[in-house]
Amino acid sequence: MTTKTITSDHDHEWLATGPLLSRSEAAERLAVSKSTIYRLIRSGELPAYKVGHGIRVAQTDLENYIKALPPPVYKEEN
Repeated sequence: MTTKTITSDHDHEWLATGPLLSRSEAAERLAVSKSTIYRLIRSGELPAYKVGHGIRVAQTDLENYIKALPPPVYKEEN
């Protein structure tokens, strides 16, 4: 799993990533399952941070992931 552990105030540059979201919150924002978030973290597609015993996803990293997605496929019906 690709994670950065925040261990002290010396890691303040990592805290400049905006709010940290739980895996459940990240899944809700993407409308996917928690398993999908876990898979994205394990594959390195979505950076994650270990905070205490939990894994968190920075809101800015989630936004960057969304921006990097291919454009949606939408077929307008007449």
